[in-house]
Amino acid sequence: MHVPQQQRWFTAIPLPYVEDARFWNTDGGLLCHGLNNLGVFSRFVVFGEPAEHDNPPLVLCRPEQMQNAAWWQQWRLNAVILTSWGAPRLEPIARAIKQSGTRLIVRMDSDGMKSPRIDFRRFLAAAYFEAKALQTPLAAAHALVKTLAYRFVGRAYDVKLCTHLSHADVIAIESSLARERLARYLRLMRRDDIVSRLRVLPPAVKVGIVSQRPIQKARRIIAVGRWKSYQKDAPSLVKVLARTLESEPNYSAVLAGDGADFLRRLMAKVPPKIASRIAILGHVPQEQLLREYQQAQIILFTSRYEGFPYAAGEALCCGCTVVGAGELPSMNYICSRAGGTASISRSVQDLSDALGAEIDAWRRDERDPEHISRWWQNRVAPERVASSMLGFVEELKA
Repeated sequence: MHVPQQQRWFTAIPLPYVEDARFWNTDGGLLCHGLNNLGVFSRFVVFGEPAEHDNPPLVLCRPEQMQNAAWWQQWRLNAVILTSWGAPRLEPIARAIKQSGTRLIVRMDSDGMKSPRIDFRRFLAAAYFEAKALQTPLAAAHALVKTLAYRFVGRAYDVKLCTHLSHADVIAIESSLARERLARYLRLMRRDDIVSRLRVLPPAVKVGIVSQRPIQKARRIIAVGRWKSYQKDAPSLVKVLARTLESEPNYSAVLAGDGADFLRRLMAKVPPKIASRIAILGHVPQEQLLREYQQAQIILFTSRYEGFPYAAGEALCCGCTVVGAGELPSMNYICSRAGGTASISRSVQDLSDALGAEIDAWRRDERDPEHISRWWQNRVAPERVASSMLGFVEELKA
């Protein structure tokens, strides 16, 4: 799309800056690069000792500056893309951006489960998973108290969340089911005015340009994650792979990501004949990971919760299909266009069934990696997501 030269957009995330390539491979970093590649002047705003840099295109500021409308106003911006998750504690930042006179796009990075008013049982489960991930003592009791508090005495939370979202001109959420969950909550809160601002938009991901040549696929499954994390559920992953590879002797698996020693301990329970077909790579550089995606047919997720996993976007752009629990809204969104198979539940049995069904779909030539790669690159490449953001703001002008 044509972009006027005077356009100035910042992306922002309220986190301390870390000089790590991975910081630029997710969230605001990729969108910042995508905007610059489209001819929009853009900088990525994060917490740090105040400074401005051209390479990388970065603005560091203190938390109190991000909450100051005058600080935002000095940059003469057309819009800010704020990854804030709608968190009530970050409402002052959203308010400051709006008061500065610029357009505000809030990125939710969410499955839409923002309140027990949406689904008490699922919110309770999510609170428990989060408490376990943070190694909170008495995680079950903590989750129950939190859920009851949010549901029955959490009016202040509801008001603050809705106030935060009310500052946004556009609210980007990562899947259609997540949008519907959040829309249902907003209607319960009598904030139909905010519902109209919701837009479904997957996150920008770093993609490998593979659609210009045939993609050669091996009979291989890949899984990527921080394997010590409670969220990723490595024990279930190993059980699903062991069960599937036992019945599919021509298939192998590759596991990438931090926590290789933990995976090896779990693998000690797997029969050697099957374990020999599961390679544990540990943390690998981005370029190697993209090559692994290009060779694998399927990426497997056993996660307890996810918004829209970046690994899924990267793998889809390399022609992989996805298997994960249908309880995760993003999995239904991904699988709706022959992008994979969503399991009925997150049980080992159901995930194994879904993985077997997806292997069978590849066997019957029902999967086209070149088509999958092109379709998803056209939606999640940083320039494409940035272009969608620009289009959202143009709609507001119309």
